[in-house]
Amino acid sequence: PGAGEDGSEVPAVLFLSGLTCTDENVVQKGGFQQTAARLGLAVICPDTSPRDTGIPGEDDSYDLGSGAGFYVDATAEPWAAHYKMETYIMDELLP
Repeated sequence: PGAGEDGSEVPAVLFLSGLTCTDENVVQKGGFQQTAARLGLAVICPDTSPRDTGIPGEDDSYDLGSGAGFYVDATAEPWAAHYKMETYIMDELLP
């Protein structure tokens, strides 16, 4: 406890949830918080996909669109404009 409170860097674990999950699954069910705090670890749990983008059909299937845990950048429209999870994690979240 207290690690990083002074602004210093701490080691981090990146947890990527799988298909049909959200960032809340591991946070609510994982039971890792006390151990991570004791070890001075930050645990980063990003969501699996963008939400509420307005793309028609994004919520129609469990394995494509909202909740689909593919941490890559989409290349086909209409997904490419919003589904940039690799860029988000590697260029925005982690640095």
